[in-house]
Amino acid sequence: MRRLLVFGRLLFDGRVPLRLKLGFFIVAGGYLLFPLDLLPDILPVVGIVDDGGILLSSMVLFTRFARKYLDVTAANAETREGVVTYSQSIKGHGQ
Repeated sequence: MRRLLVFGRLLFDGRVPLRLKLGFFIVAGGYLLFPLDLLPDILPVVGIVDDGGILLSSMVLFTRFARKYLDVTAANAETREGVVTYSQSIKGHGQ
């Protein structure tokens, strides 16, 4: 349940690039809507399980890529903040 909440938050986070969100919907939605599956939906349980597996796999990949992007963004912000603080202290403005 926690992973689903994290996925939802990342999906609606403005810092995650739109191309990553669209990629998730194209892969997951495309597979679910495509008439040919790895395992046909006619099979009672197995046909639906493969759709769920593809959906879960694409959610996990989206979450990993989005988290990596946010980690890089946070690291860049910390670096920029450190540079600004350092340059201000050199000029005497940070005191």
